[in-house]
Amino acid sequence: MQEFFTLYFGKDTSMIKRVAVINDLSGLGKCSLTAAIPVLSVMGVQACPLPTAVLTNQTGYDSYYCTDFTDKIDHYTEEWQKRGLTLDAISTGYLGSADQAEKS
Repeated sequence: MQEFFTLYFGKDTSMIKRVAVINDLSGLGKCSLTAAIPVLSVMGVQACPLPTAVLTNQTGYDSYYCTDFTDKIDHYTEEWQKRGLTLDAISTGYLGSADQAEKS
């Protein structure tokens, strides 16, 4: 991976953009964090995933199981703040509740 960054940014990796990717993680389906992270990576962007839920498959199927991550969002943001994480952008996808929108 370092070769990729050197190729595009030289030795200084401070130019690499960081994006918070706030979305679910679906076990089946071409969506969610499984789709967003590789696209951003190929663009030379560091994806910082913040999962809102883990689903067996995307919600477009007739059934699915969902583990809500609302109570875990604060853990992610607190750890990011401790490390002085700065973001260049935020990308949002599946938010399971209004509480998730307020926390994100």
